[in-house]
Amino acid sequence: MTKAGLHGLLVTYLPDLRYLSGFTGSSAALAVTRRSARLFTDGRYKTQAPEEVSVAEIEIVASSPSVAAVQWLAAQPGVEFAGFDSAQTTVANLDRYRAALPARLRRNFLSALAAPLVEPLRMVKDEDRTGADDGSGARGLQALRAILGFIRPGLKEFEVAAET
Repeated sequence: MTKAGLHGLLVTYLPDLRYLSGFTGSSAALAVTRRSARLFTDGRYKTQAPEEVSVAEIEIVASSPSVAAVQWLAAQPGVEFAGFDSAQTTVANLDRYRAALPARLRRNFLSALAAPLVEPLRMVKDEDRTGADDGSGARGLQALRAILGFIRPGLKEFEVAAET
């Protein structure tokens, strides 16, 4: 965020949100400032969110998590504007976010990122992740070789399963 010159960041794209926070639910937004982060989600995740998220404060909201996240960002001291990923934000959602802001902030508070910030981070795999993938390809190839020895047209799925 510092390199991008951002005071705040709104994350609504679920794969990015999961990467940053660990949250696996289907409705959430993450608001990040240089000093803190807050995950907004609805009441369905009251138990799940605290179990999965340790990097951010959690706030359960009754309305749209994304709107609540934008409002929270706008209320943070020192946050004059916040970035969002325009490739993952619809025009309709951006209009909703802006409508939820005080009139003086609607025009300039939310700023489209020049390039995604989180997606490139998700593309880099650490040793744990690459190590977890090492055996899966070999096991799949081994299973395919075993099946090729007996599979033929007309064989039913349960017959293949019985052989393996």
